[in-house]
Amino acid sequence: MEVSDTKRLKALEEENGRLKRLLAESLLDQATLKEFSPKARFGRGRTAALPIAHTVEQAVLSND
Repeated sequence: MEVSDTKRLKALEEENGRLKRLLAESLLDQATLKEFSPKARFGRGRTAALPIAHTVEQAVLSND
């Protein structure tokens, strides 16, 4: 592996980490909106936000 390949790999790994964080943030936003929507308050299937956040974090971190 050459120096240019190593630099490219490092840049790709950094971008991958950044994209994973963006995905986790987006999924948390979705979960929060779903949790606090009017349908969730009065409908069925209401879930707690913390377990959802924990699950999302696990999913993102398990791909590292």
